[in-house]
Amino acid sequence: MSSQTAVYMVTHGHVAQTKRVIEVLHKTGGEKHHLYVADSGSGDEMYQMLNGLKDEGKIHWLRTFGDNVGQNIGANTCLDAIFEGGQYEWIVCWSADVEPKTRRLLKKLVRAMRMFRLAGVDVLAAPLVKGGGDPAPLSLSGDDIGFPYYEAEVLKGYVRGCPVSVFRDWRFNEYGALAMGESLEMKERAMELSLGCVVIQNLTCKHLGSMPGFIESHVGYGL
Repeated sequence: MSSQTAVYMVTHGHVAQTKRVIEVLHKTGGEKHHLYVADSGSGDEMYQMLNGLKDEGKIHWLRTFGDNVGQNIGANTCLDAIFEGGQYEWIVCWSADVEPKTRRLLKKLVRAMRMFRLAGVDVLAAPLVKGGGDPAPLSLSGDDIGFPYYEAEVLKGYVRGCPVSVFRDWRFNEYGALAMGESLEMKERAMELSLGCVVIQNLTCKHLGSMPGFIESHVGYGL
């Protein structure tokens, strides 16, 4: 298998924005990865766009639902496919609302997780997300792994990486439809596995859902 990193994305509407985010991630992520996408009832325009990106090799795996099944069912569908699709080391949740601003951001996020592992600890790790409400720091900044970071209580689901073992034999509650519920479930899972939650301060993304007039009203998907 040619990639050690699987990225999953649950999409719902906002066709042009979703296309741009996937293309920018593909172009500037810097890390060879497989992108798994589940679309939650967006309709024909989104389906045609996503299938086009799959034909171009920018999406590795795609599932489209006729109805809005919610964030967690979409995420679980991607995760099941990831575990069927190969032996990955890292899984990254990526929101269609978030555009990377740091070049090679995905590569650097994976490198930071590797450095934490070399230091003897696995973590949930995220970049700073501008415009989406950054999680409040729990600790002073550190850079003992070569990346400046701070510890956080809950990592919102905009972008979040973790070892593949976090999801082995575990999935989200299918009834928790919105992404904040997903984030809280991830917090509980991290506590269960004694993982820390860290924000890498020199890696940044932009939350496009916060830009007035850029898209339709943001309804919570991909938080």
